[in-house]
Amino acid sequence: MLYGFYAIKSKHGGEVNAIVANWISQASFKPRLIALCLQNTCYSDNLTEKGRVFAVNLFLKANVDSIKPFTKSRAKNPEKMKEAKFSEGPETGCPIL
Repeated sequence: MLYGFYAIKSKHGGEVNAIVANWISQASFKPRLIALCLQNTCYSDNLTEKGRVFAVNLFLKANVDSIKPFTKSRAKNPEKMKEAKFSEGPETGCPIL
């Protein structure tokens, strides 16, 4: 896996969210699996648990301005997903930045 900053996006029903992570680990080559941890009190953990889906975007140094809106919690920036440009993933419906 490439190193960088990651946006973890989650969805349940009509609710979507994105948070920033700087550590994700590959857990298996076959099948391809990753491991990540979410704080159990964060909004994305709740959406991921209920929706059972998430997506990961990798941001490189050149994309540093693109990731800034997702560094604040939903409580501090409740409109961050309304301001974000994203499409829905074809299989999961999770936001793809």
